[in-house]
Amino acid sequence: MLAVGAVYLMGEPEDQPQVLCYEPMIVETPPVVWKISLEPASAKKGETVRLRATAYDYIGNPPAIFAVEAFLDRLGDPGKGIPLLPADSAFDEGCEEAYLDLETGELSAGTHRVYVRARDYEGTWGEPDSAMLEIK
Repeated sequence: MLAVGAVYLMGEPEDQPQVLCYEPMIVETPPVVWKISLEPASAKKGETVRLRATAYDYIGNPPAIFAVEAFLDRLGDPGKGIPLLPADSAFDEGCEEAYLDLETGELSAGTHRVYVRARDYEGTWGEPDSAMLEIK
């Protein structure tokens, strides 16, 4: 997901450093989730809340999101969450919008944390991001 280059330097601290070589490389990073939204973010018990999230991963073979999942209140093991649906009907691109309609009837009144994470086609799960949901 991030292309960087390594520059090797030599010389004494008082000397001007000299560039010995520049070696381009790619550092692969896991998929990233961002732009999490809950609509509404404050809901009455029993009201349906739409969870939306954007996931992206531009390095891989293919560079595409394979899955997006959510957890309520406690982060679980990768692959064990509630699956989100792709907004365009297929997880097959490097940047994907995903959604889930959360039923709040079983949630207690108060604030709940909603975690979201994504997986790429190579099987790598990214770090979760989260948003807060208030149930009245």
